[in-house]
Amino acid sequence: MNNTCDQCQKIIQRDKEIWEIILKLYCEECLRTNNQLETARLKNQEKAYWCRSEKDIPQKLFSDPKQRLVARFVKSYLNTSWHKIQSKEKTKQEKWFDSPDIANKIRSISDDKDKLSLFSKKGLSLLEDVELKDYGSNQFQEDNFDVLSKAVDSEFEKCRNNTKLPKSQTVSSYEMTIIEQTNEPYQTILKMQKVLPGYGIALTCDFLKESHLWNIAKPDVHLCHVFSVIDRIKYSMDLVLVKRIAEFAENVGLRPDPNNFCNTGSYYIDKIIWMLCSRSKTEEDDNEMSSVKGELLSRIASI
Repeated sequence: MNNTCDQCQKIIQRDKEIWEIILKLYCEECLRTNNQLETARLKNQEKAYWCRSEKDIPQKLFSDPKQRLVARFVKSYLNTSWHKIQSKEKTKQEKWFDSPDIANKIRSISDDKDKLSLFSKKGLSLLEDVELKDYGSNQFQEDNFDVLSKAVDSEFEKCRNNTKLPKSQTVSSYEMTIIEQTNEPYQTILKMQKVLPGYGIALTCDFLKESHLWNIAKPDVHLCHVFSVIDRIKYSMDLVLVKRIAEFAENVGLRPDPNNFCNTGSYYIDKIIWMLCSRSKTEEDDNEMSSVKGELLSRIASI
């Protein structure tokens, strides 16, 4: 038992040292760019708060909680996949979600127009009966995941009864272990990726975290690379990584705070690392190791 505790303490201490390295590089980049990095992060943070209730923010576009939920859902999808399915008209993303009648706009699109309309209608059907509460306590968080999970179950039943089910996505043994240990939010993530065509774990996590549901990071390629170096194992963009980032946030003293959502928990870890790594050259560039991301990976590897 003592050996196990000692090992846990070593992991926590190492995570803290690595977080100090990440923050140090972040501060260096802020100084080098005349604080452009932090300015961009804060601007991104302001956009994140648009998903909160009207009383919490200046943004008053979506006064209806259901409209906010649908808008976040569509925005999450567009932010990640727009370039793959962009329409011939080059429709701007803003025309989809910066409008209070977003649900009616989705319903009015012909079913055969494009993949985006098909997906949006599927998502709308899922979310129509869901209304997430504001996030003042752990109980609200649990209630929100419970409501969302039940909606996914209901949509799954409709799919099974009315249409041919999409191919079931493979769930790794690691992910099944997580499900057995913790029901939420990981169970909700897996349910959503099974029900919604093209909506994998990364997109699901992006939607949930931008909905300010508790301590979730989007397991993108940058976080995958960084944590693979941190733990010296090869992570995939899956639930194992999502859980590891939540653990990392806990270890470095960033327990999620619903009253300071964007600066705590997995959300903050996600944004700081993404801001650094997204300044890199493309993945195929031979000079990537001279980029900000390359410098970050080198510093972490030296610990």
